[in-house]
Amino acid sequence: LYVDDLIYTRNNMKMMTEFKEDMMKTFEMTDLGLMNYFLGIEVSQKKKGIFICQKKYIEALLKKFKMSGSKTVTTSLVTKEKLQKDDGALDADASRYRSLVGSLLYLTTTRPSYHGSGIFSWVSKKQATVARPTTEVEYVATIEATSQAIWLRRILVEMGEQQDGPTTIYCDNK
Repeated sequence: LYVDDLIYTRNNMKMMTEFKEDMMKTFEMTDLGLMNYFLGIEVSQKKKGIFICQKKYIEALLKKFKMSGSKTVTTSLVTKEKLQKDDGALDADASRYRSLVGSLLYLTTTRPSYHGSGIFSWVSKKQATVARPTTEVEYVATIEATSQAIWLRRILVEMGEQQDGPTTIYCDNK
């Protein structure tokens, strides 16, 4: 089930069907069936589990930046090279460079994180402020978690799921 850029999955088919029907009553949406490709990530759904990879995205990047035939190396820089301000090379295309760097950043932030033998969910977001003392870092993290909890509660209310009790946010200072 796709909702803008949201994916919902569940192993309880009845619960998923009910959720889908409720969402379709509230929002204009279409059931596109099993997901195959989402935001540069290939998805293969099997009985043993859901498998993801980024081969297609990486191949498209290599083609876009004319690197399809490149050989792999452990270090992408020439070692023991003295860098100079003017080395006789043409100026780099700043827009193309930013596009490459942005694509590589997206590629690295969308790679799955593993914990033990299984995969777990992750979120990557650039922090709006830079905090120096440890206490300030904890306050910034708590404020962000509170903001997300308020947003989620409002979404649930819009879907007809009024939240009666408070939302507890735990802050671990370790």
